[in-house]
Amino acid sequence: MATLYVRDVPEQLYAELKQLAHTDQQSINAEALDIFEIGMQQRRLQTQRREALAGLDAVRQHIGPTRGDSLELLREGRER
Repeated sequence: MATLYVRDVPEQLYAELKQLAHTDQQSINAEALDIFEIGMQQRRLQTQRREALAGLDAVRQHIGPTRGDSLELLREGRER
């Protein structure tokens, strides 16, 4: 397993981390790893969302412009 050293941690941030670790009854290292993991999960989700939106944009461009808004389409459907 890799070792990571973090330098120049602001005092307030370290104090918050220490308090969270105490509250969760775990070491500062374990708390930091939990926070890193949560942050990485969020970053992965953001990346997946961006990729999905880019895919939808590509499909939208391939299909071309839509025909009016949904209310107009519903009205046309009712008139038939």
